[in-house]
Amino acid sequence: MPRPTFFDPSDLPTQDLYSQGVHFDGPNRTVIAAGQVGILPNGSIPQDSRKEVQQALLNVDKVLQAGGATIRDLVKLTILVVDFDYENAKILAEPIVEFLQTTYGVTARPTMTLILVPKLAVPQARFEVEATAVLPGKANIWREPEQQKGIPEVSGSLQCDVVVVGAGFSGIQAAADLHEAGLKVLVLEAKSRIGGRPLGWINKTTQPKIYALTQKFGLEVYRQYEVADLLQLIEALEKAQSEIDGNNPSAASKHHDISVEDWLQTNNFSEWAKQTMRHFTAAIVGRESRDLGLHYVLDYIKSGNGYLSLASEGEDGAQSLKVKQGTSAIAHGLARTLPPGSVLLNSPVQSIVQHAKRRVIVETTAGLAVQCSKVVVAIPTQTYDKIHFTPPLPLAKRAIVTRTQPAVYIKIILTYARPWWRELGLVGSFFSVKGPINFSWDTSDKAAGKHYSLALFSHGDSAASLGQLSSLQRETAVLEHLVELVGEEHRGAVLDVAEINQKEWLKEEYIEGGPTSTMRTGDYAKYSDALREVFGHIHFAGGELAYDWKGYLEGALRSGSRCAAEVVEDVKKAPVPSRL
Repeated sequence: MPRPTFFDPSDLPTQDLYSQGVHFDGPNRTVIAAGQVGILPNGSIPQDSRKEVQQALLNVDKVLQAGGATIRDLVKLTILVVDFDYENAKILAEPIVEFLQTTYGVTARPTMTLILVPKLAVPQARFEVEATAVLPGKANIWREPEQQKGIPEVSGSLQCDVVVVGAGFSGIQAAADLHEAGLKVLVLEAKSRIGGRPLGWINKTTQPKIYALTQKFGLEVYRQYEVADLLQLIEALEKAQSEIDGNNPSAASKHHDISVEDWLQTNNFSEWAKQTMRHFTAAIVGRESRDLGLHYVLDYIKSGNGYLSLASEGEDGAQSLKVKQGTSAIAHGLARTLPPGSVLLNSPVQSIVQHAKRRVIVETTAGLAVQCSKVVVAIPTQTYDKIHFTPPLPLAKRAIVTRTQPAVYIKIILTYARPWWRELGLVGSFFSVKGPINFSWDTSDKAAGKHYSLALFSHGDSAASLGQLSSLQRETAVLEHLVELVGEEHRGAVLDVAEINQKEWLKEEYIEGGPTSTMRTGDYAKYSDALREVFGHIHFAGGELAYDWKGYLEGALRSGSRCAAEVVEDVKKAPVPSRL
């Protein structure tokens, strides 16, 4: 949630106990004006009731303007009146209607609440009004977290060579590569942070690109841990995925054109093996086996170096290493390689219009217009529909938007004062096919030694059911399941939690599920080629568009570099027009 900024207009008296206004900045800006009475600049209140109402509204307008809003942006007015006389209601109503209509036209119709009170905090006052306004947010230049105070706003129109839509790992890597190639780049990120939807684990040997960045930016990594591998189906899966050509997915064999669940039922696997596979697919892509095409899953497994790689935390496993500073530090490191002002936050893109002569106009919801020659779209495929493309996307790309499924995950972090699970001889890795806890890891900072945490994950149907509960009900369900997993005799240790934090990616605006998107039976072979196809002067990147390590940070980085290389190669063939 964006942090509040409290303020006081220069032409209104400053109060010791409260601020006159506050605004929250994000893709939308919310401005709240504290209750205003009809006090004049000299500190007095008009004796005439009509003039008192007019002055109170004028004072509200001053607060809104100081917060960057106008009466036209109002969504809510709360009015408090002393000794209200229904026979003389027009003394109250007429100044409000007159103010909204004559100053701004007949456009502002905010919701209103009238509250009758015996008296107000200011003894002489008979009328008070509180206001809430919502308007499109202002773009903010990205800075380091410790430098966020006083970030300048950006508006109007800009020019550059390439606009990158999205500051996740793919977008920020593409921007870094394009800048290194000598192109002027502007990154537009819808949210108030960069880094997209990162996972917390990497691998030194099988994910060389992201590991190299941790070394480049001086980040510390440490081993997760290694546990015994209880999963089955390895031989069948390894054989099936070896038949997949990741670089030519449209050439899939017909016997792969079934769902994962149908594949399980047609093979002579034990019930435990089937349950294990259902858990595995939901764990890696957040969807149940019935909702997933076998071809898509086999390609996903192959892109991550095989089943054992994705399922384990050992030296060759996808969950081998943790980044002490957090994986977002890698995104920040890449952003620092760009010139100041190259990354704009709170800038959701609403339209991309391609004109003749390699002229593209990218516009945000706040009205910022950027002229460029190339665009890199590096956002989740299911969020493409938030952008109006002119000319419209080709049919195959539009089909991708309607057919991809967001992953369904809920993550809950439990923080404790002591690592009670280690005291019991456990490593913190729990596994359950029924949920709500489907799998977990110990995410404690071993070096700090002060706070210890478990990251608990719920996926697929378990997450969907958990998402229907209230926040407190979720916490109770998860804690009770953890008690069930470790034994009733350890209930005291489980419930002695210091802090609980929840994350539901499916409900996060501009993310809408993570860490990847999935496809149903038959869709991957039919539409996968269109995922990466260039459309005019628009190129596409993202973790789900990677050839290798789909859904992982390594894949997102490789996809960003692949897309940047496309742009650079295209620019070499036809150099971008000179900037004004």
